[in-house]
Amino acid sequence: MSTAVSCETQPGAPMPCQPLTCRLEFCATPGAVPCARSLAKRIVVEWGRPDLADTAELLVSELVTNAIHASAGLPTPVVRLWLVAERDNIVIRVWDASVHMPRRQDAGPESERGRGLMLVESLSKQWGACRRPSGKVVWVQI
Repeated sequence: MSTAVSCETQPGAPMPCQPLTCRLEFCATPGAVPCARSLAKRIVVEWGRPDLADTAELLVSELVTNAIHASAGLPTPVVRLWLVAERDNIVIRVWDASVHMPRRQDAGPESERGRGLMLVESLSKQWGACRRPSGKVVWVQI
């Protein structure tokens, strides 16, 4: 898996002025999900928000999983994750090369898929998606 991580904080370093940011780019494969999830939880704790760490971990898992599914068969099988902390908020952004915007699905009681965006909606202050020239970004604020 190709991974490039850039974070503005170093372990044990004094907390810099906000906003704090962290970026991760990886191949759009299922193995990237636990990597993104683990990074998000560690970074949010490092930023002094352990109260949001589990929520950030779950939301990153949902958004990255959706981005990987959206990237299947595309010529750019890369997914990008950004974490930003400013004041009392953490914003999670996930980019993929698909032009198809996310939409909430009505999952049946036996369905194993289709509840991710309902979960995102219920755990976040707000969320949304925007098109980019080469794909889209889905974001969530907690």
